[in-house]
Amino acid sequence: MNKLRFSMVALLVLGFGVNLHAADISSNQVELDSVTVTGESENDPTQKKVGERVKSAKTLTKEQVQDTRDLVKYETGVSVVETGRFGASGYSIRGVDENRVAITIDGLHQAETLSSQGFKELFEGYGNFNNTRNGVEVETLKQVRITKGADSIKTGSGALGGSVMFETKDARDYLLDKDYFYGFKTGYSTANSQKYNSHTLAAKHKWFDILFIRTDRKGHETKNYGYDEYDDSVVAAEREKADPYTIKKESNLLKFGFSPTDTTRVTAGLDYYKDNPKGHDYSYNLSLSQFSDTVEEEKRYTNDLSTRKNYFVTFENFNETPFWDSAKLTLSHQKTKTRAKTEERCFGDNCRDINNQAGLHLDENNNYLDKDNKLLKLVKEKDPASPLGPEYIYLKSDDGTKYKEGDKFRTSGKDAIATTFAFDCNFFNCEKPVNLIFEDKPISIDLSSKNETIFDRSYEGWDKKQRKDIYHVTVETINKNNKIYKKINSIREYTSWDGTEKKDQDNSFYIPLPYSAGFSKNDWKQRDLDNETKQVNLDFEKSIDTENIDHFLSYGGLYGINKKSMTNIEGSNGSNVKWWANSYKEDCKSGGNTLQCPIFSGEESFLVPTTKTQKAFYIADDIKINDFIVLKGGFRKDFIKYRVDYEEGKSPKIPDGFLGALAKHDIEKPRYTDPKYIGTDPKKSGENHPQYLADRKKFIESARIDKKYKGNIFNQTSHFISLDLDPIDFLRVQGKYSKGFRAPTPDELYFNFRFPGFIIVPNTKLKPEISKTKEVALTLYNNLSFITVSGFETKYKDFLDFRYVGAAKTNKHVDNGIALSTDLVGYQNVNRAVAKVTGIEIDSKINLKDIKADLPGFYFGVKYTRQKGKILVTEDGKDVFRPMNAIQPNKFVYNIGYTAPNDKFGADIFITHANAKKPGDTYNMFWLSEKREDIIVNNKKVQDSSAHWLSNKYTTIDLISYVRPRKNITFRLGAYNLTDKKYINWESARSIRSFGTTNRVRKSDSLGLNRFNAPGRNFKLDFEITF
Repeated sequence: MNKLRFSMVALLVLGFGVNLHAADISSNQVELDSVTVTGESENDPTQKKVGERVKSAKTLTKEQVQDTRDLVKYETGVSVVETGRFGASGYSIRGVDENRVAITIDGLHQAETLSSQGFKELFEGYGNFNNTRNGVEVETLKQVRITKGADSIKTGSGALGGSVMFETKDARDYLLDKDYFYGFKTGYSTANSQKYNSHTLAAKHKWFDILFIRTDRKGHETKNYGYDEYDDSVVAAEREKADPYTIKKESNLLKFGFSPTDTTRVTAGLDYYKDNPKGHDYSYNLSLSQFSDTVEEEKRYTNDLSTRKNYFVTFENFNETPFWDSAKLTLSHQKTKTRAKTEERCFGDNCRDINNQAGLHLDENNNYLDKDNKLLKLVKEKDPASPLGPEYIYLKSDDGTKYKEGDKFRTSGKDAIATTFAFDCNFFNCEKPVNLIFEDKPISIDLSSKNETIFDRSYEGWDKKQRKDIYHVTVETINKNNKIYKKINSIREYTSWDGTEKKDQDNSFYIPLPYSAGFSKNDWKQRDLDNETKQVNLDFEKSIDTENIDHFLSYGGLYGINKKSMTNIEGSNGSNVKWWANSYKEDCKSGGNTLQCPIFSGEESFLVPTTKTQKAFYIADDIKINDFIVLKGGFRKDFIKYRVDYEEGKSPKIPDGFLGALAKHDIEKPRYTDPKYIGTDPKKSGENHPQYLADRKKFIESARIDKKYKGNIFNQTSHFISLDLDPIDFLRVQGKYSKGFRAPTPDELYFNFRFPGFIIVPNTKLKPEISKTKEVALTLYNNLSFITVSGFETKYKDFLDFRYVGAAKTNKHVDNGIALSTDLVGYQNVNRAVAKVTGIEIDSKINLKDIKADLPGFYFGVKYTRQKGKILVTEDGKDVFRPMNAIQPNKFVYNIGYTAPNDKFGADIFITHANAKKPGDTYNMFWLSEKREDIIVNNKKVQDSSAHWLSNKYTTIDLISYVRPRKNITFRLGAYNLTDKKYINWESARSIRSFGTTNRVRKSDSLGLNRFNAPGRNFKLDFEITF
């Protein structure tokens, strides 16, 4: 029904647009006060560069872009990396993804993931780390530049396959011909039930200007196809309904500008972004049943976080000098945090740990009441069903309702001992008596009493002698943690069997309590990845016009320091405390529940903290030789140094042996071949000798960072050269050659972890990855119409990959290379010899008025990308080429649109067609072990190296329209997947894990795969008003 309503709204908006068009034919054109966000022309074919796409704020609004997925939805050859619960994590371009595609915001690199494949497979697959790249708020963007192919001249390390460069808005974008601007934008998306509000305020006075953009978004999980039909009670890998989340995003962009002259400007500001998803990880593979007929079990809750905060100051000068026409100095201080927090707990009053079936509670006099607020008294009587049986303790009301001990409540056992129970005065009236059980009979003890209460049970023994048996009961008041407790103490004075007099602590008094603990246990884990960057950028531009040749020079440099660290904490505590919870314990050294003695692990880490120091300089020149030939070239030199900052006792604790690759030992390394370890008993000789084992342990524990270790240093050059030829006024031929690189990340260099059965071995001798791109493009154009066909090849050298050693025990890093029977299967990050991607692309846009003058406003376009890629891997000791997974199948995007001459209304139809992903174009790195173990996937045994789950062929149709009933008011409606097509794209399919506990399906029959399907028919509605 909702889809039908939105379909009707879509027709009405389009109908309204037709009426406006009819009215416009007979009326004069109205000049609108449009918002001008300046930037490079994205439509001029003569400005387009090889392998580059610029999207302005106007295009982002037109395409209803709300996030990184929408940003590249109608692009080919670039896609968003999917990670399941944690959302998107960077981009895939030219066969590589995440850290191999650089992301910058205003020239500042964004946080990298822990890209070590060892880390990803060990930890990321279990949902405990938010190992993703931070996002950006679309409403703050002036333009986005997407480059394909090696691109390190602009961005330095990381731009192997390409780059995505964001530039934020400035007050000058809104105040070209006015002194103030205010805009309000709001919208709703049905795919994820997201609502958003965005306020933009810009103003200037004399030399000063200000820009403030505040955007808030609140939504939920993206609904997969058939979302409403799937059973919400199904949990674990076979769940088919998307896990429920509430996602809040907040963004603030604040810029102050000061322009004392026309050629000088200073800007200071803050760019803040926060993404906070909370929800239920029901598809977690260890989830318990979600629903129960009696009580609920603990569930896995998530509270993830991604934040970015950048303080910056820029100084700009536009005075023409012999050295520059423009100069810009930027000082930046950016902090990013990605957090994964999980809790295993139960909310509500129907949880196992607070189960209270009778609804027992207390009145102001500490009397028991049941769930119907009936007053209950402690009585002892026979069970009516067994009149000849023993007597029992009951809680009984005047109307005959009664609850039997051992059924709804307990009156015995250690959890009901009154002398070990702390009476919390927030729940008990500590000025009144409490009802207890003593000698299997109801009694009461006044909690306010300051006097000793005596229970004398002395008796005459078999020998006619008087035997003492006296209970001395006192009430103690305890103040702890801003709470007042009453504690009952009992000392028993008695005559023992041998006639001696004794005094002992006594636990003979019991309190009737519900059977449950009275509080909910909360086991939690929090994993933080922190990046802090301080950077200085200096950029110059200079035009040099000579008689025959024109130069446009750009040059500059940067100096930056980046600190990267991980902090892991976890613990257990109590919450949702009820009146019968025993919340006090004097000394936690002797144990106690998690309410009395919360558990906290202290700070730990799987990553050594590191500091990266980066220096770089670059120079580029656009040389216009004549109107037909433009030659471009650039060079960049980067100096990158890593330093390990681990300090014993100060840094978060890391696992034993973690620093093995950087370690120095104060004692000599033992060798089990030493004669002193050779004995007559083979079971206690050599490597099994007790003394050898003890000496080897001491050797391992003596490891510390070698002070002489200087860290890893990478000096790397990048360059490009391109040629633009315009032999005739409608033809352009372009060629480009470029080189990029990526320095290894600290975790790829230093990650070292021991696990039962295998070990991750660090590799401090890694080299930078290198990419080299060759691309040729042919463009036919007329005015703003163009068709571009290009072909490219990108080769990767020293491509980093994760080497799987296999079943052989080959770890020989101890005892001078002599293998031990205790050696573990090894994995390691290594430089591969080669990887290669080739492909072709088509990009076009035809304005029909360039063909027929009486068709203004109509246009159509086509985009297409086809690419193939292979990477060298080692399988069972043999090097073989396998497909690269980060390549989307062949994809077409067709666009047909119309914009009214006065821009009062318009509409676009986007038709996206993607081929199915072929098994032969995919690679499963674990296929050999799965084949050996006869693993069943999709109802058959694993026999080859292809991926288990593939994307299907699909075609979707989207319709986006807008109307402007007044010059400052815009309504925009988008209808997506109009044909309600069921499909899964390749990025979602390849995010499914073969092992771990998250982002999985049931391997045997792929039940749960529907959870990864794209949304069915959905809609977006935007409203914008400006002043």
